[in-house]
Amino acid sequence: MNPEADFNTPAILLRRVEYGDNDLILSVITPDRGKLALMAKAAKRSRRRFGGVLDLFALLELSCRTGRCGRMPLLAEANLCEPFHTIRAEVAKTAYASYWAELVHFWGDEGQPQPALYALLRDVLTALDRNQLPARVLSLLFQLRFMHLAGLGPRLSVCVGCRRAVETLGDVRLGFDPSRGGVVCGCCEAAPPLPISRGALKELAWIADGDLVRAQRMRFSAEALGAGEELMEAFVSFHLGREARSLKFLRHLRESGVLS
Repeated sequence: MNPEADFNTPAILLRRVEYGDNDLILSVITPDRGKLALMAKAAKRSRRRFGGVLDLFALLELSCRTGRCGRMPLLAEANLCEPFHTIRAEVAKTAYASYWAELVHFWGDEGQPQPALYALLRDVLTALDRNQLPARVLSLLFQLRFMHLAGLGPRLSVCVGCRRAVETLGDVRLGFDPSRGGVVCGCCEAAPPLPISRGALKELAWIADGDLVRAQRMRFSAEALGAGEELMEAFVSFHLGREARSLKFLRHLRESGVLS
């Protein structure tokens, strides 16, 4: 791939920031170029080129011009492929999509091909928009796969301390330690940070090892979903080095009863 050439690419819009009076700086994820920052000149006043297209989470086909002297590429044209209208129309869906987009924005590698990450985000957004799976299940699936693609997938089947398989630990208490990256048994750590049952661990392992099609055939307990949310959000935040702003909003919605 010639980095100096103009290019076309499918993309998902992760973030948009106003720049000056009329311009926008966009963060997008693409399959072949990874995460990109683009300058959309006069985007706030050009209805002909960009009107109603540059919405968050939208699936787009972009035409870009390479920036001069190392500057960011310029967005020449954007065609809307999938708007995901229902995501932006429902606050709960917007909250989950914002969390996923923020993780990709801060963790995605600039300019490096990431077809698997692009496909993962596209697929969970599609499923969320079409109500194919509950948002909580999709969020667990996204976080588990996202961390796996980052080379940091949590270890759910063995204790990270003694290396014994969870299924051989009998009645020993189990928990999850984000800093150690996996399950820890009560023999290795007297008070694991995040207690979790064997049943919930088993369901999380099903999500981690399956795909969207398999997940649609499964029923997940409220215990597994609640424990999984706490476990994965703590794990992701630990590796991100901070708590995502969108995660704070998600937790606010849960506490206020908007998310069940």
